[in-house]
Amino acid sequence: MKKKFGKLIMAVSVICAVGMFFSSCNDYVADVNAELKGQIADLNAGLTQDLTSLESALQAAITECKTQCDAERAKLDQAIKANASNITDLLNRVATLETKVATLETALGTLQTAVSKNTTDIADLLTKYQAQATALTALEQKVNGMNTKLTATIAEATAAMVLATANATKISNLEAEIAKIKSCSCDLTDLEKKVADNKASIDSLAGVTSAIETQVENIYDSLEVHAEKIENLEAADKLLQAQIDSLADEVTLLKDAVEELSGRLDIVENRLNKRISSVVVNGAYNPVVGYFNLPTGMRSNILAAYYNVISSPANELKFPTVRTSNYVDPTAAFTDAEAAFLGFAETSYGAKNDILVGTEGNAGTLYLTINPNDVDTTGIKLALKNSLGEESAVVLGPLVKSEKKLNFGYTRAANNGFYEVAATLDPANIEKAQIRVEVEDLKNVLSDFKSIGNGVNLSNAIGTLYNAVNDIADAYAVEATYIDSLGEHQVYSDYALAAVAVKPLSYNSLADLNVESFPGIDRVSSLMNRVFDRIGTISIPDLGLDNLSGKLDSISFAGVIGDSIRFNVAFTENITKNIPFHQVIEVPVPLKDVNLSIPVPSQTVTTTDVLGNPISIDIPGTTITHTIPASSLMSGTPTVTIDTTFTISIDIDINRTIAIPSEEVLGNLGGTLDNVDDLLKDVNAMLKDFTGKIEDVENKVNDALVKVENKLNEYLDKINNKLCSLLNSINSKLQPTMLVSTTDGFAQLSSIKAAPSQINATSAVLVPTSYTGEVLAPAMKKYVAVTAAFDRHGNSVESVARAANTGDLNTVLDGQTRAISFNGQSGYTYEITYSAVDFSGYISNTKYYVQVK
Repeated sequence: MKKKFGKLIMAVSVICAVGMFFSSCNDYVADVNAELKGQIADLNAGLTQDLTSLESALQAAITECKTQCDAERAKLDQAIKANASNITDLLNRVATLETKVATLETALGTLQTAVSKNTTDIADLLTKYQAQATALTALEQKVNGMNTKLTATIAEATAAMVLATANATKISNLEAEIAKIKSCSCDLTDLEKKVADNKASIDSLAGVTSAIETQVENIYDSLEVHAEKIENLEAADKLLQAQIDSLADEVTLLKDAVEELSGRLDIVENRLNKRISSVVVNGAYNPVVGYFNLPTGMRSNILAAYYNVISSPANELKFPTVRTSNYVDPTAAFTDAEAAFLGFAETSYGAKNDILVGTEGNAGTLYLTINPNDVDTTGIKLALKNSLGEESAVVLGPLVKSEKKLNFGYTRAANNGFYEVAATLDPANIEKAQIRVEVEDLKNVLSDFKSIGNGVNLSNAIGTLYNAVNDIADAYAVEATYIDSLGEHQVYSDYALAAVAVKPLSYNSLADLNVESFPGIDRVSSLMNRVFDRIGTISIPDLGLDNLSGKLDSISFAGVIGDSIRFNVAFTENITKNIPFHQVIEVPVPLKDVNLSIPVPSQTVTTTDVLGNPISIDIPGTTITHTIPASSLMSGTPTVTIDTTFTISIDIDINRTIAIPSEEVLGNLGGTLDNVDDLLKDVNAMLKDFTGKIEDVENKVNDALVKVENKLNEYLDKINNKLCSLLNSINSKLQPTMLVSTTDGFAQLSSIKAAPSQINATSAVLVPTSYTGEVLAPAMKKYVAVTAAFDRHGNSVESVARAANTGDLNTVLDGQTRAISFNGQSGYTYEITYSAVDFSGYISNTKYYVQVK
């Protein structure tokens, strides 16, 4: 009985211990479960974030590396020609970078595979964790249920223990009682049944305890498996972190290499941007000969500044002035009255070595092409140096993008590297740049003009000046200096430039070469003024700006073209002489027809017409008037022999429009000689006019006109041709002239008061220039002023003249001035005086007349 009681006590103790164990196990499982959840969540979040960041950083680094490599490869391709020595090294570096990029891409692929596998493992782990968590939750619920049952069982066990204690007492008592009962033979069946039931309950609790122990062991086994997996994940994480750290180091090294390469490429790019491969001189403009390309292949390559050496009689210069000593024609000087009206102040100019053509760019403009066309021109310095490295006194300014179009089509496209550079000569350095061009060389060439009838090429004069400069002056090259990371560099053009200071021809240089043939320009001008004062007006319409020479190729009496010079001629006049029979009479006349009135009987008389051709005249018994035309008087004093007494009368009644079409001769008045051939042809034609061979001119016009009246018209046309030829003689080509630009075009102003030029607008542009576009004898200073104004009745109106002197009028201007605005009033005729002084101090004054319609 005692053994059974002891087993019961042990069973109760085991039940209590198991209950306590299950309670402790339940707390431990909850803690482990929570800790695992937190660690796995943190690990998953950290790994996901780190892997995502690492993948993004690697992808960005690879993309940046690719972009930089592509950009650097493009730059390297551009730098191949200029930096061949660096190409191999750069390409090797690029290849190394590409290899590293490939390695990084491989590593990235491996990393992405590992990340993918880890992501899968983590997902599996999370799935298993969720299953375990679900199982743990179910187990926890079971444990809680078991705890409840255990608590109830413990309570029951406690109660059973209490009951057992009580029962033990009772048993003792019962044993005593049993003993007593045995002694008294009592029935124990009910009691034995209760004990058996209690034992069955205890055995049942022992089975439950065994099942709980099995479940707890399974939980421990599962926890060990999870702990091992966690340890494996931690090891994998450490390995992955080590790989990430290694890749980060590689990325850092790659970034450093790329930065180093980028720095070196920046240096190479800077060198390439600054590097000048060549300098090409395309041409030069200067005030002496402008810019030109002659048909002979001669191209302007001279930079030249004009300087003055006053060689006029007074060896001093005041301009404008009333002093006659400096005038080419003293009779054309300003009068005291004109000076008082204009109120100009006489300005003195230096007698020697003074540059009076502007300031910057006074030696002209140089046209260059800089290669390559996209070179950075910032900081480029230009200079002219000879083959000994000596610098010219002419200083070159900065490069300026040029919009100019030269003769052979050097034009600026989108970016063709075409520039212009101003060339400047400081007055202090004139002597360093001076050359002596022998004027005698020009005079020797121009001496052919004295031999009337010989064709002369005017380009000989220009060529002499040009060749003299080429033979004497140093040959200069353009030195372009630029700076890059390696230091200072120089690039040179061909040695094909001259930079000089030139004293040009003057208005008086060719005075001894002036050829004057009958009737002479002064005589014609005087005669025309007298004639047209009496018989009408001469209207000179617009001439194109380039039509300075007035070359005449054809003559027409009808259908006058728009660019013609028109002479409206209308007059009748008779000079009558009574001629006795068999008398020879000499008739000197000042370019007029002579009418001879002689009484004669009726008969047929043989005589000659105005050109000496035989004609027969039926003469009745009356007085006949015979006209001797002025054309037969041009060779001197004519003689007329009369075979009988008669009167010959030929009435002259001429009212014709004689049209002389003009033709382009000179090109740009700024100095270009685009049409040299036309100019030379004009000079030759002018020389032929000087021959005095009237038959040559007669052959060029309509020789089909045989009637006397038409022959007289032809003669008047011949006078016109002679006038135009004299106005365009070689001496006059050095002299100033004035054009006017209106809405109708350009016209050469008339210098004849009685025949002013007509303009249809109250405003116009005056163009002070010369017959050669100021190529050989340029103006140093110009002065244009309105000196008088006349109404329709010929009355001088001083207030109108004063009102017109606005803007640049009545102002001393630089010799390069090409246009002056003029504003007049309708119905008035203006006298405009153009005064120009050359670089030798000679002054030329000419008055022009403009009528505003």
